[in-house]
Amino acid sequence: MASSTPVRLGSLPGGATHDVARLLQSALGLPIHLVRGYRGTAEIRLAVQSGEVDRLRTLWDSLKTTWRDELESGAAHAVIQGGARPLPDLPGVPLALDVARTEEARQLIRAG
Repeated sequence: MASSTPVRLGSLPGGATHDVARLLQSALGLPIHLVRGYRGTAEIRLAVQSGEVDRLRTLWDSLKTTWRDELESGAAHAVIQGGARPLPDLPGVPLALDVARTEEARQLIRAG
């Protein structure tokens, strides 16, 4: 939220990756620049590794499997949870609902 430059987020055309990123961008005011056109998370992973994008948005179950080495080494980490309840695997990672500053933002997140 405090980034002075937008975070480049790899996005699949349409679908949940794009939609959730846009929702969090709107509700929380996150400085996100969506980089569209990737055909799958494997392409986004390569884009992150090459520095083309900074982050990806995906389901935790997928991330903890495909990015296990990076998560264990600290090279990758979760920054926010989009669910209604915190995941036991992510202590200390805030829920988007808890970061929202207004009731309107919380309602938008719940609706999404």
